Parts: sequence; structure tokens; C-alpha cells
Amino acid sequence: MPAFTSRIISFVMFLTFVFLGSIPAFVIPSSQAKKKQRCSQEVTAMVIEVLENSNNEDGVPQYAPVYSVTIDGTTEEIASSRFMSGSPVVGQETVIFINPLNHTDIYEPAREGHSTLLWRIVGFIFMGAGVVFILPKKRMQAAAVKEPI
Repeated sequence: MPAFTSRIISFVMFLTFVFLGSIPAFVIPSSQAKKKQRCSQEVTAMVIEVLENSNNEDGVPQYAPVYSVTIDGTTEEIASSRFMSGSPVVGQETVIFINPLNHTDIYEPAREGHSTLLWRIVGFIFMGAGVVFILPKKRMQAAAVKEPI
């Protein structure tokens, strides 16, 4: 394969890894931050029901709480859209944040965990892996095969 074509393919692969790595590194944490910003009204919620979903790839059940909250004197039931391992406890009280314009849009800090940090780490690792494609081939070969002293 001509050197020029090889460089183009390497550069395209580099761009692909950087683009795909930027999604978990920047887009997902950004959408979570926007949700946190939208959901500004703090309410105390009680878990009144637990929904179970076993229709995932590995068949391990995941759970989502249904909350009872009182907003402006009216009691409402709001179901979480985040199914996670570890079942919430019925009767447990927690603080959630709701979108004042759409009460079904909620932010659950207790269920957030370290997902934002993990998404960023995965994204940066993926973007870093793309650097392999743009390193000069001779430099990579020289680093791989060092002469003994």
C-alpha cells in the first residue's frame, strides 16, 4: 500500500477514535449536567414501588423506584427512568430534584454515583487509543524493538 494511502487511513482512524471517544467524554456528562440544571426544584420523595426489568442482555434484574412526592400541596407519583442494579427499599425517603415545568423529568443525586467520571475516563482512554494511528510507523517500530545493551 502506498505511504500516502496508509497515512490517510491512519488519520481517518485517528479521527474516528477521537470522535467516538468524545461522545462518552463530553456529550454524556454534558447532558447529565443539563438535566441537573433543568431539575431545580428540590423535593423529598418516598419510594412507594419498585419496578423490575430483566429484559437486558445479561438477564440480571435492574430496578427503578416509583416515588411519591408532594408538590405545591398535590401528591404525585413519579417513576424513575433509570433502571440500575440494586433494588431501592420501599418506604425509603430520599431527596430528588424535579423540573418545575415537567414533573416527570427528575434528577436523582443518590442514584447518580460516579457515572459521569466513568464516562469521561472511558472516553479519554478511547481518544488516547486513537493516537496510536498517527504515530509515525518507524518510531513505533523503534520503540517496540530495542537492541540489547
